[in-house]
Amino acid sequence: RIFAWPSGAEKNLALLPAVASIAISKSFRNQAVHITVTERKPLGIWCAMTNLSSSCWWFDERGILFAKALDSEGGLLKTVHDYSGRSLGIGMPVLSPALMENLLGIFESLTMNGVTAQEVKLEDFVNEEIEVVTHNGPRLYFSLRFPVGNAAHVVAQIFSNSGKFPSPKKLQYVDFRVENRVYYK
Repeated sequence: RIFAWPSGAEKNLALLPAVASIAISKSFRNQAVHITVTERKPLGIWCAMTNLSSSCWWFDERGILFAKALDSEGGLLKTVHDYSGRSLGIGMPVLSPALMENLLGIFESLTMNGVTAQEVKLEDFVNEEIEVVTHNGPRLYFSLRFPVGNAAHVVAQIFSNSGKFPSPKKLQYVDFRVENRVYYK
């Protein structure tokens, strides 16, 4: 029943959060309906943390929550612990597109420089700042308001022991929350 397929069904994906897109084409001549489904690819896990529990979901490169997940520790999976108290759920974006792009830049900078995160924290959503707790190294503070930019180069210098910075184990924190500036202690 080729006429039973509604037009525009591919635009209403609210009931299918794991699906990124659907393309439906009808061929009246061949009496066929062709459906192409593109699933969301998991990029990481986003956990809304409360005093009593946590709720975690997989998110994609656009920051859309699309499936329940378990909390993860260590550096194998990109995991963000959100302590901001925001109400999140499946189908919702965790960040605006611009902020999500900057978060992806932070993840890329860490991966490119071989830095594994013990925990990535979003404490206060209003400040739009991320704290990265590293294994055996300093805490890294980033702002989501602007791209990582030169911070990637500085992270490379810190973790390569190039001599411009003290050993990573001797640093308490490195702060990139002011654009084109780095502060460390």
